[in-house]
Amino acid sequence: MSIPLSSYWRKNISPSEALELTNLLRALRKIVGHLGSNVGDIEYIGMSRGGDGKILLDPQMATGQYPIPPEKVDLLAGMVIHEALGHIEWSDHVWKLLESESEKMAPIKRISFQKLIRVGEDIYVDLIADQNIFGLYVAQARAEALKENQKPIGADLSVDRLFHIWWENTWAVGSVQKIEPDYE
Repeated sequence: MSIPLSSYWRKNISPSEALELTNLLRALRKIVGHLGSNVGDIEYIGMSRGGDGKILLDPQMATGQYPIPPEKVDLLAGMVIHEALGHIEWSDHVWKLLESESEKMAPIKRISFQKLIRVGEDIYVDLIADQNIFGLYVAQARAEALKENQKPIGADLSVDRLFHIWWENTWAVGSVQKIEPDYE
């Protein structure tokens, strides 16, 4: 992994778990605050009072070492930025528009259709993120997700695996420049 992006700006650190988790949450909120006003609130699972538009983080992802290493902060920042951009790009609106269409489908087709839309939105949001500095954070989170899900292409070609291969191939070296809308 390259030099941590957050190491230069993250000044509030602590050896105490409670303070460090608080500082991390504050830092992540500050980062996504630069994206816009409709990104939603960021909370840890368990603090949430419910409601739409929240980005929930599992605090277990940040526990273990204090202060939290900058590489882990970069990874969490990339995940939060990706989710926040999904809120800005109105992913929920897309789901509401497609809901009536998907209700007409058989259950197994509906699940596959929803997975297709989710992967397509992930690719779109990552492309949007790559247009500015936030894309560096998202790229690190994406690289980690790709690394964790490395499987050889073989007999287990499920719908989930095929969608993962599509997502993975989108980010193969040199392929991002080839992705352009085809309006024909």
